[in-house]
Amino acid sequence: QAVGAWDTLHDAPNVIVAIIDSGARLTHTDLAANLWTNPTPSASGYINDLHGINATVLPSNSASGNPADNNGHGTHVSGIIGAVGNNATGTTGVAWKVQLMELKFLDSTGSGAVSDEIACIDYAIAHGASIINASFGTTGFSSSEFAALQLARSSGIIFVAAAGNDGLDADNGNDYPAGYALDNIVSVAATTRTDALASYSNYGSGSIDLAAPGDEILSTYNSSDTSYEVLSGTSMATPHVVGALALLKAHFPSDTYRQLINRLLRSASKIPGLGGKVQSGGRLNLALALASTDNRPFNDDFATRAQLAGANVRVRSSNAGATRETDEPQHAGVAGGASLWWTWTAPATGPVTFDTTGSGYDTTLAVYTGSVLNGLQLVAANDDTSGADTTSSLTITVMAGTTYQVAIDGKNGATGNTVLKIGTVPPNNNFASAQLVAGASFAVSATTLGASVEPGEPDPTGFSSGHSVWYAWTAPAAGHFDLAAYSTQADMIAAVYTGSSVSGLSLVASNDDSISYNTDSLVSFNAAAGQTYYFSIDNVDSDGSDFTMSLNDESGQYPSAG
Repeated sequence: QAVGAWDTLHDAPNVIVAIIDSGARLTHTDLAANLWTNPTPSASGYINDLHGINATVLPSNSASGNPADNNGHGTHVSGIIGAVGNNATGTTGVAWKVQLMELKFLDSTGSGAVSDEIACIDYAIAHGASIINASFGTTGFSSSEFAALQLARSSGIIFVAAAGNDGLDADNGNDYPAGYALDNIVSVAATTRTDALASYSNYGSGSIDLAAPGDEILSTYNSSDTSYEVLSGTSMATPHVVGALALLKAHFPSDTYRQLINRLLRSASKIPGLGGKVQSGGRLNLALALASTDNRPFNDDFATRAQLAGANVRVRSSNAGATRETDEPQHAGVAGGASLWWTWTAPATGPVTFDTTGSGYDTTLAVYTGSVLNGLQLVAANDDTSGADTTSSLTITVMAGTTYQVAIDGKNGATGNTVLKIGTVPPNNNFASAQLVAGASFAVSATTLGASVEPGEPDPTGFSSGHSVWYAWTAPAAGHFDLAAYSTQADMIAAVYTGSSVSGLSLVASNDDSISYNTDSLVSFNAAAGQTYYFSIDNVDSDGSDFTMSLNDESGQYPSAG
């Protein structure tokens, strides 16, 4: 709905948008007029940083202020955001006029270092950017990247990130930076021209916020000053949202970063195929966003609750600006006033944990059944997980096919970054319920999502995130065995023990990284015939993930997972 929106507004001339990518062709006829110009070039350690920086080289290098694109990706992204409009040339960005700050950290192959990305984030903060486009991602959690994004949040910068092109449920794994639980991040999936979710696009009913056009998108390219290309991906969907936010920033200059995000999500067009795939259930609608009169969270009211789906869900949101409705119960019997609502249908019968750990304020949590606000039936509620804790957690046995209504509120009206995790508890979550496995060689595919750590449970490597599952194996013969745990979504930990209780375990061997900087784990150990061994599988810096565990003899040829 851009054409209709442009009747309201098509320019954001004072909004600085930072594109952290492969740079741009600075002389492109459809981009040059919209490039940000540094009022004080060479003042921050980069030489002649007139339109941005090249973080792939040292600041002392004379080329460090030249973000020329030798890949093409960054030029394409830049054109979607802000190719010059109404110039009878090429194509048009979502914003006809905007300030494009080009921050290069990807090289000619499309690869980049986290340290260079962080240098770009720091530069964007220091030079007044309001929005950052991040059309890149990896499965590796980085504490330094997370800290940089926290600084961006403190500066009121919106960070818009591509959901990823793996066709996976992001709620079941980790894709960063899109997956960090910070409320200044907007994660974007890709749709096709028919409003269908693109087959390659990641999705996630809690961790991905909305979708935008990303398939077969024409935009500027780096081959020449007049070149254009058609590309597809969540990398192309993301700048559509960035351009929309730039126009929203220009149209509602007094809005906070979260109020702008609220307008964006509240105005998304509801698409049936996106229900349970992205948290808003919708695709970007620029016209409705610019015409919006409400900057509350889109799921502030029970009637507009967000639809969650899947056995394991990770929600990132904010209750800033949320309100309490007439007839709304006091959740966990505590005074609130800033509640958010979600609806979730249990895919299977069994224990499920609802948890607000990671939220930035004192939360209350309640789970109900019922379809109308004044007819809700309380299932369970929690104020503090333990003692004077500010997080809330409860575990209930859910029934397959039953729909549950979930509310999070701020104690005494507190607001801020909101995190909700719904986790189906694995049956082998505890040592006492370790899953039996047998044979000299096998492979098991499973998940640590929803798992937790028991009191007294050991941390074999010192890096456990507390999401362990257990297996019991009796050696069929004496020999040397290899236990492996690997995942495309998280950094795995594997350990082998003997013993008969969780508090009386003896460590045989453990491993975090099979080789330096690797995310797979490989434990080699000698087994005695008839001895029972216990395998613990966990993650580093993760809420849990799908994984494959395999065992084989010293030949190291792991069996197929099937």
